[in-house]
Amino acid sequence: MGFFRNEVLGLSDGLDDMGDIRWHLAVSLVVAWIVTFLCLLKGIKTTGKVVYFTALFPYVVLAILFFRGVTLGDGVGDGVTFYIKPNLNRLTDAKVWRDAANQIFYSLGPCWGGLVTLASYNRFQNNALTDTLIVAIGNALTSLFGGFVIFSYLGYMAAQINVDIEDVVRSGPGLAFIVYPEAVTHLPAPPFWAIAFFFMLILLGLDSQFAMVETLLSGMLDQWPKFRKYKTLVILMICVVLLLLGLPLVTEGGAYLFNLMDTYSASYSLMTIGLLMCISISYIYGAERFFKDMTVMYGSRPLVLWKVCWMFLSPALVLFILIFAIVDYSPATYGSYKYSSGGEALGWLMVAASAVWIPIWIIYTLLTDKKGDSLLERWRNISSPNIFWGPALIKHRQLIDYAPGFVVDPYLEREKEAHFNPAVSMSSINVDVPNGQKQSSYNTKF
Repeated sequence: MGFFRNEVLGLSDGLDDMGDIRWHLAVSLVVAWIVTFLCLLKGIKTTGKVVYFTALFPYVVLAILFFRGVTLGDGVGDGVTFYIKPNLNRLTDAKVWRDAANQIFYSLGPCWGGLVTLASYNRFQNNALTDTLIVAIGNALTSLFGGFVIFSYLGYMAAQINVDIEDVVRSGPGLAFIVYPEAVTHLPAPPFWAIAFFFMLILLGLDSQFAMVETLLSGMLDQWPKFRKYKTLVILMICVVLLLLGLPLVTEGGAYLFNLMDTYSASYSLMTIGLLMCISISYIYGAERFFKDMTVMYGSRPLVLWKVCWMFLSPALVLFILIFAIVDYSPATYGSYKYSSGGEALGWLMVAASAVWIPIWIIYTLLTDKKGDSLLERWRNISSPNIFWGPALIKHRQLIDYAPGFVVDPYLEREKEAHFNPAVSMSSINVDVPNGQKQSSYNTKF
């Protein structure tokens, strides 16, 4: 623990003392962004192939650690028992519910944008429901399996130093950088397995980094198609900017800042965004229309349970956890360190930094919409899909006969509009084609 805090992090006295940059960490950060840039430069096909290895290799390492962990001897059984024995009294603790939500948002990745971005490269009739179930069940089983691995070693370590299991190490980076390194020392050829374990951590981090940057990149290129011809430069700028934003995290006080981000921006803001997504899909776009969209894509009608989840169960559960966490709020801490009021304010600013753009964009579009005279008319306009919304190909658009006013051929419709209104002469249209790649925007003259 002392080596991690003093030699690796060079931990300062608090958030008010950020200290100097830890150059070995800064170099690692630069290398990570160089790898991200090079992989994204080749496009989604390259990163998709890389992920086959980066996603499967951790299971090999976990399996080896598991079989060694359960054969260590004294304390292993106590550790596993501690892991699987429920403590129902903790259900009244808001932090438990918030941490559970954090685990889901982190491990499954909803509301980060990465799932939507990567799914946009699928074929139109790809069954996303099956994919969703596989990912969700696989994630749950992986988390459960990882728990057996970590607690077998925690139990063994507690027995060796004669302390309670919960006193061995707290949650957070200590699990990855203290417990697991201790675990690999009990394997044959410890240096090899130490390298393999930390290589696994690097791969897991790069996986997440690929998805997040691809989300930002796709959003920018879809919103401003004219930048597609400068894609390399856009990727470079994104990586450089995010590298610079990450530098404070590799200072001597960076761990305190990282903990703030982990506590605030990855919990309250994601729950807020998730709640708004459920409301938007179910009550603005319409759960029934979304349900029929899925029927067209998958060829069969999904279970009504999905609609019940979108409309009631999911938003109710997220709202419950969010309110419970706010009512039973306690300031963030990092070990024995307590953040000042300024540190807490910075944490809440992180929450607002992502969620606040939703109402800002709504207000902006309401004020700039030119098709409605009243606010109500403008709201109806901005909350209704435009004529280009829907499948990219005409053969798939012809399947949609349930949406009033849906335009099967938006290009022909825009051409007719241009014929009677010369002001409509050019439109940049983003088209997702079902061949696994996102096609460049069409600049079509009507």
